[in-house]
Amino acid sequence: MQRQLAIVIAAVAIALVLVNAQFKRPATPQAFGKPEDPVWAMFQAAKDGNVQAYLNCFADEIRARLDREAQEMRPERFGGYLRQGSKDVLGIAVSDLEKLREDEARMRVELTFRDRNEVQKFAVRKLRNGWKIKDMTEAQRVKPVIPYGTKVFE
Repeated sequence: MQRQLAIVIAAVAIALVLVNAQFKRPATPQAFGKPEDPVWAMFQAAKDGNVQAYLNCFADEIRARLDREAQEMRPERFGGYLRQGSKDVLGIAVSDLEKLREDEARMRVELTFRDRNEVQKFAVRKLRNGWKIKDMTEAQRVKPVIPYGTKVFE
């Protein structure tokens, strides 16, 4: 039983390392060839505090709202807000990608923090210049199966 638990915990640790490596993808508009690309780019741009790259991940009403917020806060302060909001994220997992049509998809995104996980649903749309985030739900806290930092061996 302990051996099986150790294997499961090791697999989760490896998965988190791989997910964290994915978190370091470049936040460039030309990388938006797949539906999940703007989601990865958005998190990287937030981590970097890169306001323009962050805004380039969005379309439609959500883009207009974020543009207004960035202008009201001033870009430097908005960049700091993005960095602050993403500094505690330890890992990201994108799953359940569902293509609704040729130009629309949705997916589940789970963020891992030291003390919790949060899940959001993202909707994306393919435009002339690639995939963009058109909507996302508010983050919902979820209890992880194995808490982050659980020791594999005693």
